[in-house]
Amino acid sequence: MPLDMQMPLALLQDMLLALRAIAPDVFKAWLPLGIELLGEPAFIELMVG
Repeated sequence: MPLDMQMPLALLQDMLLALRAIAPDVFKAWLPLGIELLGEPAFIELMVG
């Protein structure tokens, strides 16, 4: 993965993990949209890190 993409993805991953910890209901509501927009493999990779 190019270096210029690693930082934005790391920040997005941190934000998603924080959202899941702080507001699990909001995260669950957002989850289907994230999977639809990114595709399931990309979303899983983002969440696993």
